[in-house]
Amino acid sequence: MSRNKQKNTEAQSHNQNRVKPLVGKTRNQKTYIQSILSNDITFCTGPAGCGKAQPLDSIVYCKTGPKEMGDIEIGDIVCTPDGNFASVTDLHFQGEKDVYIIIFKNGLSVECCKDHLWLVEEYNGKNWLPARVVDTNYLLSSRLTYDSKFSRSKFRIKPSNVVNFTNKNNNEIDPYILGCLLGDGGITNGVKLTCHDDDYEIIKTISSRLTSDLSINKNKNLYQYSITSKPGKSNQLKQNLMKLNLFGHRSENKFIPHSYKYSDFHTRVDLIRGLMDTDGCISNDGKISFSSSSKKLAYDVKEVLESLGCIVSINTKETTHLLHYRLYIKDCQNIGLFNLSRKACSQVPQKEYTQYHYIKSIEYKGIEECQCITIDSQDCLYLTNNFIPTHNSFVAAGMASELLAKGSCEKIIVTRPLICTGKDIGSLPGELNEKIHPYMMPMYENLSYFFGNQFNILIERRKICFEPLELMRGMTYHNSIMILDEAQNCTIEQIKMFVTRMGENSKCLINGDIKQTDLNKDSGLSECISRVNYYEIPGIGICELEYCDIQRNDIISRFLIAMEE
Repeated sequence: MSRNKQKNTEAQSHNQNRVKPLVGKTRNQKTYIQSILSNDITFCTGPAGCGKAQPLDSIVYCKTGPKEMGDIEIGDIVCTPDGNFASVTDLHFQGEKDVYIIIFKNGLSVECCKDHLWLVEEYNGKNWLPARVVDTNYLLSSRLTYDSKFSRSKFRIKPSNVVNFTNKNNNEIDPYILGCLLGDGGITNGVKLTCHDDDYEIIKTISSRLTSDLSINKNKNLYQYSITSKPGKSNQLKQNLMKLNLFGHRSENKFIPHSYKYSDFHTRVDLIRGLMDTDGCISNDGKISFSSSSKKLAYDVKEVLESLGCIVSINTKETTHLLHYRLYIKDCQNIGLFNLSRKACSQVPQKEYTQYHYIKSIEYKGIEECQCITIDSQDCLYLTNNFIPTHNSFVAAGMASELLAKGSCEKIIVTRPLICTGKDIGSLPGELNEKIHPYMMPMYENLSYFFGNQFNILIERRKICFEPLELMRGMTYHNSIMILDEAQNCTIEQIKMFVTRMGENSKCLINGDIKQTDLNKDSGLSECISRVNYYEIPGIGICELEYCDIQRNDIISRFLIAMEE
């Protein structure tokens, strides 16, 4: 064989053996991986690891703005609650699932499935406990109030830090000036602004930010100013308003252009201060609000404020001609929402208890197609409609894939018990592969993810085998990674039979959630682990994953604690 041909063959072989890496592993998952590498047999218990899903139309905030969950792609950069970013490393379409609406006291809501995880603080009757991860099931099974008389919420969620969108605004219009025009500006016939004498500071600020070919001058009409171009010059401000499709809109039709709404931090702050100086209010006791006759503008302002870490609720009020929208705002990050001195000096830091979203109720919505995502971050939290969703990864399948790709084993053998069907395998319809396919689907999809296009080829070559547990008796597997999934549905005799199939240079991975057995008696997995613990057998490792590991977060799940009690 020529050297070039040999290189091409080696490169081709290398590409075929390449698998997607495991990323974002928690401490418990790393312990699990180390146990797989160090021991011949590894038992791993923990909750089923799939389904932290949201409907496909849920919002996921990326570094350049929002995308719907169904439009997210691998490689997208999403925003995280700590103000940073993380890359999407995997997508997991969940099919149709029951969807619930989490409703907060400030009127906000988020849609999710029952397994969706939340980072919540829970009130125990005396104090708020440290933040822990629970799923929607836990919330559904709990009382949502600790004081029914006053409907005081038992669970609360901290809003995100400032979202650092990476869009750099080209400042076609200074954001403070744009904010003022969206607040008290007239942009249907020229460019005008209403401003009382007490707030002349606004006019001075606008004047200092106008380009040299523009000026702001008081009209004959009381409290009205016009922004005009100097003689011989075109009104560039008017032209830029036309480019943004704003010029000609009356007050009830105003909105914040996309390029400003998801711009960098300083642009959004300047924009909000222009809006708040004109149409914002602050009471003597520091309560902040914003009013608008435009529904679109009101919700745009709400979204920008939330991206700055604020908590916002919105109310409507009927007026003579239009529906009026009022936002009530809590500046949790103490950014300072006003530039105007008389308003800015009245703003005071928010009290600690006001800086949370309080869960009011949970309602069943219906069945919808859902998806969840894996992101490469330590806690795997990303921002959605109300800022807290999560996901997990597939450690056993990932490690088996890596070992096969590296040549550390020759085969992957996967099995699951069929005992939960209540039928003998022979009574199921179809050929053997058709009989077992529905029960092997979770591991089938996991391994398919890691191997990609090579997956079906490896099955054809018998490098990956899916075997019914009931038909493994009498077999011996050498140089193999043997995976027994859903072992909580095995009797102790079945687990003994599986382990004794292990030949030379093989490893056994036995996974299951002992709290979710479908058997009418105690799980054999629990008994096996108890005996192994008692005899302390060298070469056998025992690991425990928790709900926080499904989420890749190091906070222990309150749900697990509740179930254990």
